[in-house]
Amino acid sequence: MLAEFGDGIKCDCVHCGCELSFQTVEADRIVPGAHGGTYRRDNIQPSCRKCNASRGHDVNWQGPAVRAR
Repeated sequence: MLAEFGDGIKCDCVHCGCELSFQTVEADRIVPGAHGGTYRRDNIQPSCRKCNASRGHDVNWQGPAVRAR
């Protein structure tokens, strides 16, 4: 995910914009597991632990606004 969504070393959380690394990035399913979503490449996006846990299986969850760059 770091290469697909970032520079190969880091990328941003799609929900809050915090910087993620190999140690902190989590695979967040776009269509969550409770709705039949799998961990296929076309169904994952990078997320931080806080946003991933907060979102859970709620496809309508809105994360915090992305920080100004």
